[in-house]
Amino acid sequence: MYSRSLPWYLRAVLPVSRLVTAGLLPERLREEYGFTWNPWRERLFRVGVRVTHLTYRHVPRTLRYLPMRYYMRGFRKQYRRYA
Repeated sequence: MYSRSLPWYLRAVLPVSRLVTAGLLPERLREEYGFTWNPWRERLFRVGVRVTHLTYRHVPRTLRYLPMRYYMRGFRKQYRRYA
């Protein structure tokens, strides 16, 4: 959530990742993990979820599945190495 060893392009999305992670957690767990939460973050999270819901179906399927295919390719490569 706060890694400095990630490439710059992944570090750029860490704030969004933290917002989504904190937004999906129950309030008690959010506090226990030390995530800051306030009405502004709640609103930002809700707007982000709404925008994602409205736009996701319009993203081409090949683009939606691209991250999964990328990680599965690496997983299969490692699996073949040990199998």
